[in-house]
Amino acid sequence: MNVDVQDAIKPLRKLRKLLKDFPAHPTPEQVHELRTRARRVEAVVHAIAGPNDSAADRLLERIKPLRKAAGKVRDMDVLFAKLCRLSGNSGAEAVIQLGQHLSTLRQHHSDRLRRVVSRRGAAACRALKHFVRNLEQNSTGGALQTCAVPQRLANKLEHWPKLHTGNLHQFRIRAKELRYMLQLSNDASQRRLDALDETKDVAGEWHDWVELRAEAEEVLDPGADREILRRINAITREKFREALAAANRLRGLHVNLPRAA
Repeated sequence: MNVDVQDAIKPLRKLRKLLKDFPAHPTPEQVHELRTRARRVEAVVHAIAGPNDSAADRLLERIKPLRKAAGKVRDMDVLFAKLCRLSGNSGAEAVIQLGQHLSTLRQHHSDRLRRVVSRRGAAACRALKHFVRNLEQNSTGGALQTCAVPQRLANKLEHWPKLHTGNLHQFRIRAKELRYMLQLSNDASQRRLDALDETKDVAGEWHDWVELRAEAEEVLDPGADREILRRINAITREKFREALAAANRLRGLHVNLPRAA
């Protein structure tokens, strides 16, 4: 699969620019952007880096802590939005209690994100700049050839073991990574991209409710707050059914990536 070098470089430059200007107190949108751009860069690097590529390894090592720290904050923002859907007369006190718990967690993760960006952001920017320079020097006629990772990942998804609550989230992560990789090429089938998008979104929605359920079970009373816990459980089960259906549809699409000329 051939990739235009500028298409590969663009996500790296965007992440570098974001890190250079990242504020001490980012908005939820900026946190989400950092997490998404970091994941996209990781997918690009996995798709085009060859074996024993020290620059790629160094870049991935620099990005991972930033992506994980942003992810913790983003998760709290998403869970709080889900919690707002449960607002109403029934279980109002439980919703408030859970909301306060999520706010406390968000503040903790936000403080950590600020420290991680302060300590590691500059090194990540240098690694990004170095990797971009390598790509520009190693491209042939403005094009790059992907390694075997995208096809291996596509095959892995197609032959994934029977999906269940224990492996659906990992399936979703791999589907999202493949989607980023395929977006590098104009040869990608729109049908496959749409199926990957659907799985990413629907399975992500299910996993958010799983996480909210875990937090609710930790802080709420099983007896006094059983109604709100019951509602969260019901939604989680419904979202799993939707996610499972989307993931199985994706598994039915055979992905045979074009070989480079």
